Amino acid sequence: MLDFFQNLGYFVKFDILRFPLEIPENFSADILSQKIKIIKLKDGGLIAESVNYPNLYASADNLEQLREAFYDTTLTYFDIPRYYAKRRMDDFRIMLDDGTVIRAQTQVDNHLAHA
Repeated sequence: MLDFFQNLGYFVKFDILRFPLEIPENFSADILSQKIKIIKLKDGGLIAESVNYPNLYASADNLEQLREAFYDTTLTYFDIPRYYAKRRMDDFRIMLDDGTVIRAQTQVDNHLAHA
């Protein structure tokens, strides 16, 4: 029940009254700029593993879902509060070795094609 009222308080503060979003002390853009190893499973699934941080993994069925799952897992790994995670701009990207960039809202760009 406490979570409900806490979330309601954040909703009123940030979404209705439009207070500036406070950046948590433990958040840094560096946590979103990390080397990721992607493993393809025999069943077609994918696993993303952080090269920079131990025990930071996510899994999904496709690259777009993997990006979203890894982003959420990263924020959870670093104890970023949910109220902040839900309201910050999602600029997390996965860059593949072939130059393809996977970003929010299923935007997939191949930078090699634009070179």
